[in-house]
Amino acid sequence: MTNLNSIFIYDELLHSDLLAAVLGEKTSRVIRQTAHVANGVLNYRSDIDTLAQKDRIQGVILSHMSRNHRERLAFYYAVFGAFSIVGEAQTASGITSVKMYYRSSNSDADLRLRRAFDEVGDDLESDLGLVLRLVNDVMALYGQIGAAETAVRLPRMRARAQSAYIAQAAVARGVGLEMTRDLVQRRALRHPYSCFFAVEEHDVSFQKFDGTQSAVVTRAAFVSSDAAIVLPYDPVTDRVLLVEQFRAGPYIRGDRYPWCLEPIAGLIDAGETPSQAALREAKEEAGLDLHRLELISQTYPSPGSSAEFFHLYLGLTDLPASTDLVAGLATEAEDIRSHIFAFSDFMDHIDSGSFSVGPTVLAGLWLARNRDRLRAAG
Repeated sequence: MTNLNSIFIYDELLHSDLLAAVLGEKTSRVIRQTAHVANGVLNYRSDIDTLAQKDRIQGVILSHMSRNHRERLAFYYAVFGAFSIVGEAQTASGITSVKMYYRSSNSDADLRLRRAFDEVGDDLESDLGLVLRLVNDVMALYGQIGAAETAVRLPRMRARAQSAYIAQAAVARGVGLEMTRDLVQRRALRHPYSCFFAVEEHDVSFQKFDGTQSAVVTRAAFVSSDAAIVLPYDPVTDRVLLVEQFRAGPYIRGDRYPWCLEPIAGLIDAGETPSQAALREAKEEAGLDLHRLELISQTYPSPGSSAEFFHLYLGLTDLPASTDLVAGLATEAEDIRSHIFAFSDFMDHIDSGSFSVGPTVLAGLWLARNRDRLRAAG
């Protein structure tokens, strides 16, 4: 029997929440039939070896799908570097020919990058929030851009998913806050924009302080992965380093001076810790090797309109006598100039309101409070 409108799925899409995210619409009419594929079906391509190591691959045949279902599945698999073949699947009622998708096991760096689920490990359930966030982000682009362009955006989307996953596991901060996200009911979610950054629009109802439920309200937020920020400080010479660069936010706001003086900063990559990102960015933006990091704060800069989260550090280092360094990654069109300030001059600028970037001021005030301790320690 041959029915190429039927598709054999396996691995992560056997999880109902992930499949629903990919199909994107009501799936009550989709028929699911347990099946398996023998490894002999896979051996005809030399570049498929991961799945062929198994005697058979357990999965499910989906049939009676709409055209939209099939096209969404094709988009999903293409984003993650899969290709389709026709093969034979064994069911309880016999053998049937179905379409199947397989991810290549090539060592090509771009293809490895697309295989974002490799980082999840064998226990999908434990990392479901991370994977589901990524899948929703990917599928929000279906119908807007092609699979190849979506694949290019995967590293940043993976980093955003990581930030959301970490945030959901956050513990209470110890200042009496008791209202949790369990008290919020989401009625709808839209993705009006998703590129290097993203915008999400949610229709939500939340529990009010008097115990009643609010009306459904629409709230939108700028979405980014977490950022690592570090103020380099030399405790021996009592100086700090700031970087200057063009910033889109002030420019779009209409600021006459869209170049800003600020600490070193950058988005945290997928699989990277905040401290690792801080060390990497210090090297990329200012050519600095940091000896030690001191955590200053972990905060939302603008919780009313942004999901961005800052991990702010002081980085102890040896600063040169002077600097005219211009650095940054050419691949990211960065043009970053370093400036060194004596601590007293730095604080005078804070007192006079010279700095327009919040973490510059916050890091400076923290340094003023901890400077004696840091200098005594060398």
